[in-house]
Amino acid sequence: MNIPYVFGLNYNSATFKIREQLAFTADEIAKVMIRLQSSGVTKEVVILSTCNRTEIYCVCQDIDFVINAVCDIKNICPRTLRRYCYIYSKEDCARHLFRVVSGLDSMVLGESEIVSQVKNAWKISKDYNTVGTMLAVIFQMSLSVQKDVRTNTEINNIQVSIGSAVKKIISQNFSDVKNIKIAFVGA
Repeated sequence: MNIPYVFGLNYNSATFKIREQLAFTADEIAKVMIRLQSSGVTKEVVILSTCNRTEIYCVCQDIDFVINAVCDIKNICPRTLRRYCYIYSKEDCARHLFRVVSGLDSMVLGESEIVSQVKNAWKISKDYNTVGTMLAVIFQMSLSVQKDVRTNTEINNIQVSIGSAVKKIISQNFSDVKNIKIAFVGA
C-alpha cells in the first residue's frame, strides 16, 4: 500500500557536514525525483533542500528503498544517514510539513522564508510531474495551515532571522549600538 512519508535531516538532527552531504542543487532535484519515480516504487516525490534541512516527501510502499536510493545517489552510507535522519509517515508526515512551513521547526522560530522554499519545492515537483493527488493535498493543506498559524498567533511578532535576533540581543545589552561594529558569520 502506498502511503505518504517524509525522511530528512535538519539543523537539530545532523551536523553541518552531514547536512551538506545530503543537500541537493537545483539541477540534482529534478534528476533525483525523476529517478525515484521511474523506479516504480515511489509514486510521488517532492524534495525540499534548504541551508538547514533536506527532506524527501514521497508516496511509496517502501521507504527503505527510497532512503537507500538517495544514499546511493549522494554516495552516503545508509547506516550513517539513518543515525541523523527522521522518518514520518501518514498523519505524522503531514504534521511535520505543517510545522516546517509554519516556521515552528525552524532554527529561528517563525522564520518565514521557508514558505517560499516549500512552495518552490512543490512547484518543481509539479513541473516535473512527480507530485500527485496525495502530496498535492498535503502541500495545499500545509500552506493553509501556515497562513492560519501566522494570522491567528503571535508568531509574526517575533524575530524572523538569525541576524535580526542577534541585533535584538545586542541592542538589549549595549546602550550605544550605533557605534558598535559587528561581524556576523553564519552557517
